[in-house]
Amino acid sequence: MTIDPGRPGDNPTDFARVTASLGRLRAAARRLLLTRAVALVLAALVLIFAIAGMLDFVLRFPAWMRTGNLILGSALLVFICWRYIRPAWIFRPPLTAIAMRIERLNPELRDLLASGVEFDHSQSKHATRMETELSRRVVEEAAAAYSATASRSLLNRTPALRAVALLTLTLVLIAIFAVANANLAAIAASRALTPWAGVEWPKRTGVADATDMTVHPLGVVLPLRAVVTKSNRPIERTDVVARYRPIVGGKPGPAQR
Repeated sequence: MTIDPGRPGDNPTDFARVTASLGRLRAAARRLLLTRAVALVLAALVLIFAIAGMLDFVLRFPAWMRTGNLILGSALLVFICWRYIRPAWIFRPPLTAIAMRIERLNPELRDLLASGVEFDHSQSKHATRMETELSRRVVEEAAAAYSATASRSLLNRTPALRAVALLTLTLVLIAIFAVANANLAAIAASRALTPWAGVEWPKRTGVADATDMTVHPLGVVLPLRAVVTKSNRPIERTDVVARYRPIVGGKPGPAQR
């Protein structure tokens, strides 16, 4: 009686666990790459948004400049997503490439695991009986020698964890500022995201008229009084300038300071 050795992969238990483990490893690597890329991009966007808001608070950018910044920022976001997030999203190397990486870290699997993956996937119908038998033996040896622990050292989770930590720290700092200065944070967001809405920053200075006279006799000096309600320097060092223009005979005179 002749026993047909069959082709590699006829026995579902010979190499299925190996390919399944390699597939899970590839998926885990993709998740780590995607997590790192998304976290870094979000952290960078939050920092850029915060810096832009602070500059706008100091310099009070006009609406046309903020609109240009919004357009440039949107274009930059698309480029960053294409440049950094897209490669992580489409990351799907062949299992043979992953097997070769594992072989470099595990000498006992060298010239065995990648060959087993290739032979397990080839299954040529035109192979000779000897080629089929040799392929089956390589696949069985690779399945016997492979252990899931051999692939654990292939994944480096540190870059992804650092990126998530950076994003978390950035969000916490921004959240603290937003809670402490809710009004300013809302204004910064509105001016950056909707520059056409006409939202303005609070004035840095304020002066209220304290001249309570409505009728004043001719030929008598009119005292002008004002109260400084807000200033970007100490009140006693704040200068207040009054500009007035007398009206004589129904005609306004020159403005004076």
